[in-house]
Amino acid sequence: MSNVVDYVKWRGDLPFSKVPLNVIDNLVLAQLSYIDFRGVLTEDNQMTFAEAYEKLTQQGEIIFTLVAADKKDLNLAKECAESVRFGQMVLSDYVDIIDQKVEKQFSAVIFHLDDGSKYIGYRGTDNSIVGWKEDFMISYTRVESQQMALRYAKDHIGTNESVYIGGHSKGAHLALYTATYLPQTKNKQVKRVFLNDGPGLCPDVQDVAKMERIAGKTVRVKPVTSIVGRIFEPQIGTEYIVKSDAFQVMQHSIVSWQLEYGKLSLVDAHDSTSDFIKTNLDKFIEGKNLHEREEFVESLFGGLLEGGAKTLKDFVKEGPSGLEALFRSLSAPSKKATAKKKAVTTKKVAATKKVGTTKK
Repeated sequence: MSNVVDYVKWRGDLPFSKVPLNVIDNLVLAQLSYIDFRGVLTEDNQMTFAEAYEKLTQQGEIIFTLVAADKKDLNLAKECAESVRFGQMVLSDYVDIIDQKVEKQFSAVIFHLDDGSKYIGYRGTDNSIVGWKEDFMISYTRVESQQMALRYAKDHIGTNESVYIGGHSKGAHLALYTATYLPQTKNKQVKRVFLNDGPGLCPDVQDVAKMERIAGKTVRVKPVTSIVGRIFEPQIGTEYIVKSDAFQVMQHSIVSWQLEYGKLSLVDAHDSTSDFIKTNLDKFIEGKNLHEREEFVESLFGGLLEGGAKTLKDFVKEGPSGLEALFRSLSAPSKKATAKKKAVTTKKVAATKKVGTTKK
């Protein structure tokens, strides 16, 4: 079996003008969207991927803003930079924003392909706790990154352009949100919407019926043991369930997805682990109203942030003490719940005293 790194080695000599973008090219670009281009790219400049790669290596190293980046990611970047297909594509309009005060994490970049089309790549969840919290927040509210993603596409889809929109994890969610709510004049320019193992739209918060307008151009790719991609899973478009060489939750990584003879290595259905987790997540979410979901998320991430951690790696460094703080925050009831319980108890005590003093 091979992966996207092998694909670039095999297909890298062919420009997009000869062989148009396909679902595997989409995986490559979604993964490259995780590269930290700060210090090299801005909203106002542009350069080829090969040039950006060279500048980043001169500054130190290529950094993928993933929780668990590995050598495959670095190999992918290197092979892409050295290839005709990916090395000569032009990158522009790079934005990378993390704001803890308003709880938003957003990053996007445009890949200009040599056939005249372009791929708007939304970065998925990075290593920041703010980014992970925002992922959970979509279960009870609209989040700032959704609006930023939509504005980004509106600003960068020109008249008569041929556009692809995609991303991985939260990036896929942002691609779905953007394509769903784009004005019709802009939506006509979008050829494909690629959703790579990302959560869908919460029906309690979003108008999910609007997704039907993009059903014919949507492609969903998920690993066998998909977890993230089955949260609010959109039942639209073409679905590919791909094999992975990773174990359970680590299958979320694109570089673990398997290819065979230059195509996705597919199976017919998700495995029992994925089905079990989806069933229980659905029950958990359906069993809580929007306010209860918000309280749970605030409790969960309050425990992470109380120790001063800003990234998941910071939290892991805390070791057992960090875990203890987290579990204490989860097991402790919220202040509102405690106040409510105290009020109920007070009423019960008062009622008991009243009964005890009743004259016969």
